[in-house]
Amino acid sequence: MLFFTSTILYWQNLLTYNETKQIFINSLQFLVKNNKIKLYGYVIMPNHIHLLIEVLNPQTKTENVQHSLLSYTAHQFKKFLKENNDKELLKFEVNDSDRTYQFWERNPLSVELYSKEIAEQKLRYIHNNPRQEKWNLASSYGEYEFSYEEFYNNGTDKHKMLTHYLEYFG
Repeated sequence: MLFFTSTILYWQNLLTYNETKQIFINSLQFLVKNNKIKLYGYVIMPNHIHLLIEVLNPQTKTENVQHSLLSYTAHQFKKFLKENNDKELLKFEVNDSDRTYQFWERNPLSVELYSKEIAEQKLRYIHNNPRQEKWNLASSYGEYEFSYEEFYNNGTDKHKMLTHYLEYFG
């Protein structure tokens, strides 16, 4: 199991749009449906994401799955902004030889979780993120739509993509 986090370029609040959050959800659903990953927890914050995942194919490098996720969502973010907010798109212009726009910071963090206790610690961290004072995205548990917390609180998986973390640890 991995704790994975990635940040929007320059910590910009691109993920405040429901459409960009849905792009990210759709990408996770695709990876789960196609048996690329199991998803144990997630939160989509205004400028970063946190995931607890397991890459299912032992021959697939974790970095490849993560790259696919970030690359696909970046293309979709670009398409969304071109159609809906050209001025916002300009904030993501870069002068790189291999791209015109960049949406994710380079070098996302990926940490292997070797114990149930560490996985539970990361789940608590993800769970509490939307209620932190600096974000103020929710005042109570279950209120923030773009996280996994309803799944563990009452079994509701509105996006149909989660697996209980205890399945990983047997």
